[in-house]
Amino acid sequence: MKNLRLIRETVTPEKEYVMDYVHLICEAAGEMVFPLNDAAPLVAPGDEVLVGQSLAEGVCCSCSGTVKALERRSDGSKEVLCAVVDNDRKFRTAEGIGAKCDWRELSRSDILERIRLAGAVGTDPKRFPTAAKLTSLDPEDVSRVIVDGSEWEPYISSDGDILATRSHGVVNGLRVLLRLFPGAEGVILIGEDKPRAADYILDAIRDSGGISVAVTRAGMPLGSEKLIGRLLSGGDDAVCVTVTPAEANAVYEAAALSTPFYRRVVTVAGTAVKNPGNFMVRVGTSCEELLKAAGGVRPGVSVGKAVLGGALSGTSVSSLDVPVQKNTGALLLFAEETETPESECIRCGRCAKICPAGLMPMLLLKAAEKGDLKEFSKLRGGECVDCGACSWVCPSKRPLADRISYTRRLSV
Repeated sequence: MKNLRLIRETVTPEKEYVMDYVHLICEAAGEMVFPLNDAAPLVAPGDEVLVGQSLAEGVCCSCSGTVKALERRSDGSKEVLCAVVDNDRKFRTAEGIGAKCDWRELSRSDILERIRLAGAVGTDPKRFPTAAKLTSLDPEDVSRVIVDGSEWEPYISSDGDILATRSHGVVNGLRVLLRLFPGAEGVILIGEDKPRAADYILDAIRDSGGISVAVTRAGMPLGSEKLIGRLLSGGDDAVCVTVTPAEANAVYEAAALSTPFYRRVVTVAGTAVKNPGNFMVRVGTSCEELLKAAGGVRPGVSVGKAVLGGALSGTSVSSLDVPVQKNTGALLLFAEETETPESECIRCGRCAKICPAGLMPMLLLKAAEKGDLKEFSKLRGGECVDCGACSWVCPSKRPLADRISYTRRLSV
């Protein structure tokens, strides 16, 4: 692929993909639930609301209708205060949403304020605001702004879908971010298994100086922002800002289209799903509705595990009566299977080959099992980024990631 460069050689695990980049639309029919993330509510029960209207700071409504209740509900990990909206299915939009703006004429503070009001967030479980991340950095210190579309986790292809179907928004979102950090280089990372997405991105960056594309091996975990910077530059001194494709597109829509982050592409997949695919879905939609859009559970299959997010880094949920949120890149359902017992290490070395930090997980596990914190530290166990890749590729089904993570916390 022209203009793409391989940034690291690695042996990768087998990966199941949802290769349909042309997402389907899942339009919510039932009530919508919006976790307020500890922010004070700006609405009360009985209030009429519109698409794009703020329900709390950083939280906007994705439907029109009536606020049914302000009550505590599960967001998938804990009980939080939520705004429950009775969806009228008309999706009437608040005034000013979608108004075009030339972001090149906006000041840095104006752009940051638009991103803050839009409520853009990354994919971390705590939904850390993109605006807060950008504001915390000195513009002169940042050398790279990176859109990480490498998407190495199994089953998921929502980032690849966004790169292909929202390439204009992703590239222009990166251009907006480069305006905030004028001395930085822009880089878009794409997995080598996404040639279609790469073609769209390469076409979108045509004549865009300061933006390059880097291809990564399929299934390659990149780890932390520091590790990504090291891979791209060969050193540890680079200060990088890393965003997801969904964040980059949200930044563009906030700055250029006055549109908050109220919908996103979500992969619905896993061994228990009847019709896996990618779906454009409004934030606040029930995961039960989203699964229904994918045909539900395969006939004769019992669900053993449901996960919001990646198979390795996501959050297991006991019920699908939880809303899709801005950081939900996937809903994965796995068929109930007989547990494969853990066996002795066969010294295949797969865990070491896949580790993004260049560690030796098999030796770290040995030190962890002995409780030898000195040896664990000597093996650089503190540099583990908790990606979980070592456990995923282990043919002996050893829980390397869990035990290494636990010992790393003990050694701090």
